Amino acid sequence: DGHGVRHAYVWLNGAEIQLTKQGFGGAVSSLKLDDGSYLVGGYYGADDLTESNSLYYCIGEGNYNTDTWATSDWIYTCPVFKTDAYLWHVSADGRVIGSLQLSRKDNDDARTGSVRAISKADDGTIYAFGYVSDDEYADGTAVARMWTIGVGEDGSLSEVSYSGANGVDDPGDGDENYLLTTFNASNSSYATGFVRYYKDKEVNKPIESFIYDFRNGSVKKTIADTPFRGASIIVNSINSAGIACGQHDLSTETSPVNGGSQRTKAGFVYSVDSDSMYDLNDYICSSSGCEQGGRYYFISDAVDINDNGTILATAYRYDSKDDWVNHRNSTVVPVFLQNGSFNTDKSISSD
Repeated sequence: DGHGVRHAYVWLNGAEIQLTKQGFGGAVSSLKLDDGSYLVGGYYGADDLTESNSLYYCIGEGNYNTDTWATSDWIYTCPVFKTDAYLWHVSADGRVIGSLQLSRKDNDDARTGSVRAISKADDGTIYAFGYVSDDEYADGTAVARMWTIGVGEDGSLSEVSYSGANGVDDPGDGDENYLLTTFNASNSSYATGFVRYYKDKEVNKPIESFIYDFRNGSVKKTIADTPFRGASIIVNSINSAGIACGQHDLSTETSPVNGGSQRTKAGFVYSVDSDSMYDLNDYICSSSGCEQGGRYYFISDAVDINDNGTILATAYRYDSKDDWVNHRNSTVVPVFLQNGSFNTDKSISSD
């Protein structure tokens, strides 16, 4: 009927569990609690969405080649139509026992929001991290937000407190350099986020990342101008040992981006404690060469890292060394990078 619907799901013990009944939703992150239940974070918008013509053009049957600019442009901003940051509480046996729409007190006109990460601090406090935004057709701004969550004995969820990231220049704070900020990942001590520039910085409008100590309410480290001034850098994940991973602009590509082609991205890991960054492509070769099972690889994005140090990454795979050297005839593949490279001081050994 032209009314688009997207549901949020989780898969638990082989079972598919639908979290939403109508509207537009998605599950992005989760945290396992001590009793075996899960908090699931993401985005959800119910009543406003099912009657929206914009959803028809977003995921319906709109003709994007012949419709006017006012409709065809909407396909680029999905799924940002009137969604809120949202939490669900799912029992160990797969029942939804609690849900919570999170606050957007600072922005009553917010059109979109999402929980990007959930963490339990050492003192047992549960935090949700994400953003709220007044983004309408990609013209607005997003701001990083943190919520403290209460979990009742009956499984019900409550919002204990709500705040921004102290020390991060949000849009509207008087700094015209920034277009948006958001939290992206977290562990028991730190949350990671990124800031997108609005103005040029060395022929680019870069994304720069930060490490936020939410126990103290302060930025521990801003990760910018790496590997060169104006480079984009995104931290995707951080584990319990304070080892983060993500992607940044390849160090050899400093050509202009605005009005030109995008730069090649390279995967990295970063130690918060030692403030050291390592390009993963420097560590997938050995003394015997760079061939791995008859293929060659270039790590373009380190997507996730777990507590034992295993990294899930996106890579370009090449069938020959010549193709690898010249970056041609590649196949995009997911790869696992096994743990074992970090020393006790959380630095990578020289070999």
